[in-house]
Amino acid sequence: MKDWKIFYLESQLQKKPLKTELKKLPLHLKHLKQSSQLEKKSNQKLKLALTPTSDILQRVTSATGRAGKTIVGFALETDNLIANARKKLKEKDLDLIVANDPTTFGSDSAKVVLINKLGKQRPLPRASKSVVAREILNAIL
Repeated sequence: MKDWKIFYLESQLQKKPLKTELKKLPLHLKHLKQSSQLEKKSNQKLKLALTPTSDILQRVTSATGRAGKTIVGFALETDNLIANARKKLKEKDLDLIVANDPTTFGSDSAKVVLINKLGKQRPLPRASKSVVAREILNAIL
């Protein structure tokens, strides 16, 4: 893994609402400092309210004009990987689902299981993400 340096955004969150800060984010990028240079200004806890997005995959699979198109979904699961991936495959009417666990994040490699619409399971050994991507394409073609 590459040697990454962690950077933090310098801001005055305790003086301005978060929404105001987020609007100004591009202007603040010039104020990035290396984390070792920052002083902690407050013990204040921030809250970030998230809004759920629409289910894009569901919209794609239910759209007209799907004939001749292969729809592939990805299932990142912490529990019951195969069962939850199969459920998503069926519920979203996918042609293929790529089931993987959280160890994929932050890693240069992935270990996944491909499951097609007929329920055939194909586990792939841990490999670089580019090799896994090629295998996904091979499964589609």
